[in-house]
Amino acid sequence: MTRITDKERGNKLLSGFGTDNYLEDFFTNRKMNSSPVINVSENDRRFKIELGIPGYQKENLSVNLKDSHLMIEGKHENEDDESKEEYRRRQFGYSDFHQSFELPKHVELEKIHAKYESGILKILVPKKENHQPTSATIQIS
Repeated sequence: MTRITDKERGNKLLSGFGTDNYLEDFFTNRKMNSSPVINVSENDRRFKIELGIPGYQKENLSVNLKDSHLMIEGKHENEDDESKEEYRRRQFGYSDFHQSFELPKHVELEKIHAKYESGILKILVPKKENHQPTSATIQIS
């Protein structure tokens, strides 16, 4: 049986925050991944997608549909003062990003609504009203 040390346990817990060794990130000033944090939730009426993107301007965000894909892009103009700063820990950045989601067939594409407020881009994707989830029992041969 392999035993996990406290250090390994702590690094696993924080693995979503840079490398597996968060102290190495701190002391080496390693740049973080610029992908936004995302929540996706669902109820019987809609899907909700939330992106945490602090510091972006609404004018520099775009949400588009192409076929069954929802595409979200953010552009950020680099500020001169930002590039002069030396970070010791950085968990969000101000670089461009692109995210896409394949939407299921039972959504109302023309009723998708997006709102950006307090650093959160919230996208509501309504489901079709009369959609019945399909289920079946598969016979095992």
